[in-house]
Amino acid sequence: MKHLYGLPLPENPNPQNLVFVFDLHKVILHRSKRSICWFFFRRLVIRSGFVQYIFNPVFWVRLLKARYQTGVTDDIFERLLVYYPKLKKYRADFVALENLQAPNSTVVNVIRTLKAKGYRIYLLSNVGHTACSQLRLTMDSLFAHFDGLFYPTREQGYLQKPDPAFYKAFLKQFQFDESMREQRVLFIDDNFLNISVAAQLGFSSLHFKSPRQLALLVNNLV
Repeated sequence: MKHLYGLPLPENPNPQNLVFVFDLHKVILHRSKRSICWFFFRRLVIRSGFVQYIFNPVFWVRLLKARYQTGVTDDIFERLLVYYPKLKKYRADFVALENLQAPNSTVVNVIRTLKAKGYRIYLLSNVGHTACSQLRLTMDSLFAHFDGLFYPTREQGYLQKPDPAFYKAFLKQFQFDESMREQRVLFIDDNFLNISVAAQLGFSSLHFKSPRQLALLVNNLV
C-alpha cells in the first residue's frame, strides 16, 4: 500500500495483533492561521506589550533557530529565555499560541471508530509536557480515547522524534515487544523522517498525507 513503510500489517488485523500510534500536530490537529493572527495581535501586541520583541530581528532569528533545533514547545521557550529572561512572563501566552489548533473531524472519527472496535490507541508527539497538559484540559473528550501519551520532558533532556532512543523509550514504557512479531505497531506521522526512523526500528509506519488517506486505510483494515 502506498505511503506504508516498515513491517507489513497483519493479514487479519484485530485488536490483539495491531496497535495504532498517532502524531498530534498536522495529523489529529490542524492550525487556524486566522486565529493565530488574531491571537497574536490582540493578546501579545495590544494587551501585553510584546511589541518590543516583534521588532527585534535578532529575536526572530533566535526563535527560528530554536524551532529548527527542536520541535518541543517547552524546549524552544527555554532556549529563548537564555537571551531574554523577561520573556518568562509570556510563557502561558507562548503555549496558548502553539496550541491554537483544532481537531480534524475526519481523523477524530477514525480514532472513535478504532476505539469502538477495541483497538488500543496511543499518542507519540513532540508537543511537550506543558502544551500537552493544556490541550488535555481543553480537549478532554479527544484525549480520553488514548490509552497512553508519550512526549518529550525536561527530565529526559527533551528527547524527541526522530531520535531512535525516543521511540525505544515509548516501546519500553508501554511494554511493547521491540521485535513487533506478535503485535504490530502502526505509527502515523506527517513527517517522513519520523516515519523512516520508526520503520527502521520495526514499526509499521504510515506517512500521513490527508485525513481521507487515513480514513480509507483504516476502513480497509478494520
